Amino acid sequence: MSTHANLSPSKRSRWGACPGSIREEAKYPDDRSGPAAIDGTHTHSLLNWCLSQPDQMIGDPKSQIGYTMKDDDGEFIIQGDRASRVQFALDYIMRRKIEMEAIRVYSEERVNPVSVFHRNDLAGTCDVIIMGESSLEIIDYKDGMGIVDAKDNAQMEQYLIGFLSPFIGSGSPIPWKTVRMTIIQPKLRDRGMDGISYHEIDSSEVPRIVESIRREAQATDDPNAPLVPGKHCDYCKHKGACGSLSGQALKASGISFANLDVAQQAADKEPTSLTDAQIKEIIEAAPLIRQMLEGAEAEALRRFNIGHPIAGLKAVRGRGSRGWSEDDEAMAEKLRKMGMPKDTIWKTSLITVAQAEKVKWTKRDGSEDQLSPRQLKTLQNEYIKKSDGKLTVVPESDERPAAITTAEHLFDAVPVVQTETLPSWLS
Repeated sequence: MSTHANLSPSKRSRWGACPGSIREEAKYPDDRSGPAAIDGTHTHSLLNWCLSQPDQMIGDPKSQIGYTMKDDDGEFIIQGDRASRVQFALDYIMRRKIEMEAIRVYSEERVNPVSVFHRNDLAGTCDVIIMGESSLEIIDYKDGMGIVDAKDNAQMEQYLIGFLSPFIGSGSPIPWKTVRMTIIQPKLRDRGMDGISYHEIDSSEVPRIVESIRREAQATDDPNAPLVPGKHCDYCKHKGACGSLSGQALKASGISFANLDVAQQAADKEPTSLTDAQIKEIIEAAPLIRQMLEGAEAEALRRFNIGHPIAGLKAVRGRGSRGWSEDDEAMAEKLRKMGMPKDTIWKTSLITVAQAEKVKWTKRDGSEDQLSPRQLKTLQNEYIKKSDGKLTVVPESDERPAAITTAEHLFDAVPVVQTETLPSWLS
């Protein structure tokens, strides 16, 4: 078996779209995970602990608050917010376990489709798999705020094929008729969203997924595999030095390094003088331009860090944040000794709408309670006001419905200003 680069499921949305990124990323050293990634690892570790208790019991994350846990990213103290996020995931898993009459629940399951593709670089670790009699559910826990859609999710598809590989590789029939692929995102609750996204497919779709993965993986083997810019560039190590990304971004915006004075003239233009076509081109090019700029900045910092100067540029520090050097309780005691009243030291605020809809509390008899469906309906109908989101302009392909659909709408929203003479661009 030949040796390949690591085509992990979590990065399939990138290497599947841009096969050359595997070749280019291999040139960069492995870097340590950032704070957000480490925090996510810690949450996954707590979730795995809860699901790995003996005798099919599920551990209580809140019982671990204040305790120290250790994983590959180091030690961490379990706080209430982390326990709450894990509990959100566990509530869903327990509900689905009952609904599916689950035979088994897998946690942190290593899946490797080597028997399907005859290569050993497509393996990954799936957060949760629920196996029922007639259905299967693949679950991925996301600890970030970015919205992830379960439909046509490349990462989840690769996990699925990895789990089914013993059946596919041997030619045996797949024992489950339907497969649900689910994304759990507890932090979306604070944005008033459900936090659960799922997509169900029939097992008859498995051959199509297999062929997609096979085609994409084989494309990365080509030493001249192309670099294809797009949304998937966000987390690519090479984006700062990627000529394809910068070239497409500049082409889309009409900017040329050889003719920056023209670009300056374009930037100096009054927006009112732009044609509809020019506005459309600029807005459609914006995501690529942002990626190009972010990548160039990251690459510049990398070069500075290894002692490589760039003429005309320097790295500076922004304003740092300030925080207490000791934990809350210790700091509160010090402030109290300084004469500061307790009600000044400790501030509280009303819970958010999203928190009120989800929060649970313990009653005097020790039982757990939360708002009933009727109370939630009253809350939503009588006590919640929703403001319109800020208007923004996006390409027509965006899934959201148009907020302004007629010219009359637009004129109603713009105040009329009486002037003696019209602006030059209206003359």
